[in-house]
Amino acid sequence: MGKTIRSFFSAPAFEQSEQSDQARLLNAILCSLLGCTVVTLIVILLVQAYRTALLVGVFFLILTGLKLALNAKKLDFSLWGYFVSMTALNFLFSTMVPEWPILAISLAFIGVTALLLKDISTALVLFILNILGWLLISLPMWRTNPTDILNSVWIAVSALLLIFGVQYFSGIAKNRSSELMQLIDRLEKENQTLRDELFKTHQQLMKEIDSRKLLELKIKDKLEADVTHRYNPQTGALVEAAIKSQITSEISRTQRYQRPLSLLCVRVDNFQPLLSQAGMTPGNLLSILSDAFINSLRHEDLIGHYGDDGFYILLPETGRYASYVVAERLRHLVEVMSLFNANDAVPLTVSIGLTAYQDQSKLTVDVFANQAIQALEEAEAHGGNWTINWYDLNHSI
Repeated sequence: MGKTIRSFFSAPAFEQSEQSDQARLLNAILCSLLGCTVVTLIVILLVQAYRTALLVGVFFLILTGLKLALNAKKLDFSLWGYFVSMTALNFLFSTMVPEWPILAISLAFIGVTALLLKDISTALVLFILNILGWLLISLPMWRTNPTDILNSVWIAVSALLLIFGVQYFSGIAKNRSSELMQLIDRLEKENQTLRDELFKTHQQLMKEIDSRKLLELKIKDKLEADVTHRYNPQTGALVEAAIKSQITSEISRTQRYQRPLSLLCVRVDNFQPLLSQAGMTPGNLLSILSDAFINSLRHEDLIGHYGDDGFYILLPETGRYASYVVAERLRHLVEVMSLFNANDAVPLTVSIGLTAYQDQSKLTVDVFANQAIQALEEAEAHGGNWTINWYDLNHSI
């Protein structure tokens, strides 16, 4: 029940905002008139003016019908029905009770509401119609009492001035509202422009931050590579400084636990002429040999670079005789390999010098490496493709 009453007195919504504004204003007027009509009807019934009560009741029904039409979204019908009803009511009450100041009330009310609901033209047309109707109704009175003409003119002029006054201030309000809307639109555009610029600036800053982070990572990676990089990226073997560091560690462990340890020093025979014949770079050739050696060695064995054309191979837990077997296996592995150029196969050989730990309490990495290098140079002096043990070289009969 309560929901039905609220829906009756509420204003319908339209797709166009202008129609919705007209509907809300007309709804407020009709609801106010309905309330006033009910109060008037009660007062008239109390004074037992039944003829007048009948007319007020009819007007109440007319207002109710206009409100129902408005709720059904028949806006134009409700508007013009309201204008016609108010004009007819003005004529009716002016005829019935000419001594009441109906003209002063109805002219201003009809004109102002017509101005607010429609436009100034509609308000003036309704004003003129009501004035003409009043003239026809009041003409007999003016003949008997000419002074009433001045009162009627004063009332008409006052109502007209009120209509134009409302039009003037309404125009000012509309202009101010239009200026305010333009200001809001301009501020929204400026705000949107600022947001776009801020977004672009944010994007640029984010790109700069990402670029700086990337640059920092690259610099960090480069610095870390310079400090901690231990492997040659092309061959996968330890750089010379790293393999010597490992040799030092293994010597220390061997001296502590008296475990066997051997070192091979391998170098390619005729390195530069071989590169020219095969049409290869030093890195490519060393990468081929490194891959072959790594695949042939144990997981715990270590391989690192020696100079620009050779390798150190560190063999933990490997004595003098076992290391010689390993060296020969590697030498034969390379011997059966061939490099190919555009015309023919190019033979490939290596020379190997080896040394083993011999209970040397003060052995250093340089002494250990020099023993292997000395054996290597002796192998090369024999024409290459040879393996010599430093121990045999220094203990031959």
